[in-house]
Amino acid sequence: MERKEQCERIVLTKKEKELLKQIQKNPDMKCNQDDVWQLYLYGLIRPMETEKGLNMHHFHIADFYDTYRDYRREKRKNQFFESLWLPIAVSVVTNLAINGLQWLWPLLVQWCASSHQ
Repeated sequence: MERKEQCERIVLTKKEKELLKQIQKNPDMKCNQDDVWQLYLYGLIRPMETEKGLNMHHFHIADFYDTYRDYRREKRKNQFFESLWLPIAVSVVTNLAINGLQWLWPLLVQWCASSHQ
């Protein structure tokens, strides 16, 4: 549950999303620390390790990024299906109701006419 809560708290700007994609494609890219700081705080990236220690200008994707990406993918899929199935269900029920009334209406009129004679 803790990972889900961590993922839900992450809100990335468009610039941060693009930077994250660039770091994923090219981990040797030099990054401005101000640009990547929020990604680092979220735990989505980690600094490159060198023999001198951590290089705070080169970053790699952290293991938590895979968890975050999977969570976002699953959430998007769920939202898609939720937003898809409700209109379909309403459409099916409406069509069944209209078709049923079109079929029943002449029978009801005929029954009413015959019962009043």
